Amino acid sequence: MAHVGRLADVLDRCPPILISEDGTVIDGEHRVAAARQLGIDHLRAIVLPTGRVVGDDLVAAIEANTTHGLPLSREERRAAVAAVLAVRPEMSDREIARVCGVGRGLVATIRAATSCSGGSNSHLNGRIGGDGKRYGTLPPGWSEHLEALVRRDPEMTVRALAERTGASVGAVQARRRDLLQKIEGELGFVRWWRRLRARWFLR
Repeated sequence: MAHVGRLADVLDRCPPILISEDGTVIDGEHRVAAARQLGIDHLRAIVLPTGRVVGDDLVAAIEANTTHGLPLSREERRAAVAAVLAVRPEMSDREIARVCGVGRGLVATIRAATSCSGGSNSHLNGRIGGDGKRYGTLPPGWSEHLEALVRRDPEMTVRALAERTGASVGAVQARRRDLLQKIEGELGFVRWWRRLRARWFLR
């Protein structure tokens, strides 16, 4: 209530609250309480769209609270990290640290101590950074898949190969270069036979 009282004095300068399309308050409970205390019926709000990825609302609320909400204690920040890891384990340590206002090392420690570590879950293809790109662990069998694609179509672009295999552009670029050199050095009938097998593999 003390924080609500402080917000009541500066409510007109506070950022908009975050709500879902059904009106659920995702971030801004204290501002809503302050408005009620002042008898205010309306508040500026940002409506988050439907169809968001599971956990997006939680991440948005934690990030908003970190930047302008009631300061979190050390234990609350650790709990926030654990909560984000539980719903969005594919997020990178750096991005979770930014969202929760903690050090990257703390995120790595908590990730290692929980069962939601992206490094141990085979269904996770790396981790997603703040730029939305996927980094880290390469998907199982990506190299064999890439070789089959390159043998079938040596002219396929690196970006197209990355999209097909789920690997990063950098990993694909390095492996593709080695594969093209390997194919170039093969005997004609060997190259033909392996290309035929690649087509069968991709069926």
